[in-house]
Amino acid sequence: MEIIRGRRIPTIRDQVARVLLASATLLSVLFGLATFLYETWRAVGRFEAMATVATSALTARLADQCQSRIAILDDATVASFLAERYQVPGGHFVAVRIVDDTGRVVAKASAHGFPALLDPHSPPVADLDHIPPRILVRNGELFVLIVREMAGVGETRPGRFQGVFHIEGETRDHVINAAMEAVALTSLTVLMTAGILYPIITQLHRDLVIRSDELMRSHTAILQALGSAIAKRDSDTHLHNFRVTFYSVRLAEAAARPPREIAALIKGAFLHDLGKIAISDTILLKQGRLTDEEMATMKSHVTHGMEMVAGVPWLTESRDVVGSHHERWDGTGYPAGLAGEAISMNARIFAIADVFDALTSRRPYKAPLPLDRVLGMLQSERGCHFDPRLLDIFLPMASRLFEAAHQHEVSMAETVFHLADTYLEI
Repeated sequence: MEIIRGRRIPTIRDQVARVLLASATLLSVLFGLATFLYETWRAVGRFEAMATVATSALTARLADQCQSRIAILDDATVASFLAERYQVPGGHFVAVRIVDDTGRVVAKASAHGFPALLDPHSPPVADLDHIPPRILVRNGELFVLIVREMAGVGETRPGRFQGVFHIEGETRDHVINAAMEAVALTSLTVLMTAGILYPIITQLHRDLVIRSDELMRSHTAILQALGSAIAKRDSDTHLHNFRVTFYSVRLAEAAARPPREIAALIKGAFLHDLGKIAISDTILLKQGRLTDEEMATMKSHVTHGMEMVAGVPWLTESRDVVGSHHERWDGTGYPAGLAGEAISMNARIFAIADVFDALTSRRPYKAPLPLDRVLGMLQSERGCHFDPRLLDIFLPMASRLFEAAHQHEVSMAETVFHLADTYLEI
């Protein structure tokens, strides 16, 4: 199985194959149905044309013989014409009824073995121009019911010829089979086209996955570079950003946060102190206590950070952490003095991770504190600085996370890159 940057290409191909197969199947059904309807319309047209041609010939012959007094219109005369099976290739009449202008049946006849397909009690038809041929199916046999004007029937106006034309089985089967072949050919063509396109689409998709992965790696590297540049000024090591990202993601996972929120959290964790670019080293690296004026300047890094990410659409999701990671649960934080659930979930998660790492790590102005003391300090801030529910989730796992982060510092960057790859691609 081919693995590209941690992504399983065969799995992606399977997804593409399923989508393509479903699309091809749907298209083949739709095109097949359209072809079926078209071929049915053509078949009906052929059957109606056959009946129309036979009707014209038969009515002309009956009218000619009656007008020349060779025969009169009665049941025997019509029956004799039916017996001759006057037909066009592929069919013949099996029932005929001739009606005069008053609606009286002048003559009628039916071939032996066929049901009475003409209703003897049906009323006269007033408007012959608006009666199209009609297909009838009886006992698996195909018929065409047709009505036409006929001269030589009444004293004042022409009468009507009503006939049932039988489509012979061989002709019927030939036309239907041709229609089914057309449907099958259309559906097969769609499926074959999909089969030809599949390797092209999968190759294009594979290339897209590779390019997308490379782009995501570039984005992650930019995040890491920006965040690490600031972290290194503040703590003499770029590992701070990796650790707080690691702590934040593990806490978010334990709190069952949605993957998309975790992706936004990763962006914010990398860039949380981006605004410190605008803070001078004399304040940022001062080892003594900051004056009120210096503290105000230091706090402004939050505003600077928000301004820096505001113009980058891909970094918009980082604003929650960048802008609110110094807010406190009791509302005494900055810059907006938000309290409780008014602080975004990602900012509340990151606040725990950031303070935990700040207390357990060496900074230019302080040595790392013992882990037990740090945990006690966090517990004392439950409901004050930190969300109580999130802190209750974090404290039992804090020792394990601290050990993983500090005993395996060499692999920490790769671990965080893996987390970023997992969540940022969502």
